[in-house]
Amino acid sequence: MRKISVLLIGFSWVFSSVATAKVNLAEVEHWNNIGNQYQTYSYFGDVSDKLVAEKGDNAVIWQDAGTSCPAGSFYLVNKRLKTYKEIDSGTCDDRNFAIKLENNTVTFTSEGKVTAVYPVY
Repeated sequence: MRKISVLLIGFSWVFSSVATAKVNLAEVEHWNNIGNQYQTYSYFGDVSDKLVAEKGDNAVIWQDAGTSCPAGSFYLVNKRLKTYKEIDSGTCDDRNFAIKLENNTVTFTSEGKVTAVYPVY
């Protein structure tokens, strides 16, 4: 019975590791920034960064912005093109904050109100 438990734990670990390894955040900082040419923000990975949405070729990365913006900073990435750009959530209010990534758009809401919508590229 002990062998089965250890085996199940091992399989669980392998599958959970594979499921969370879809975007290697350390690689993203080497991808092309396609944001506004006047924008100076570049993605530099941090251990606290999280992949908060993923659909098809696209994903949204959350980065802690500290007390300056409790909702955080966000980057939209295209895994196939290996590109990223910073996107503004339109709010720093993190109460009932949500992100919805669809085929054509990424939508930010706070307390049920839409704060920003971006096209997915």
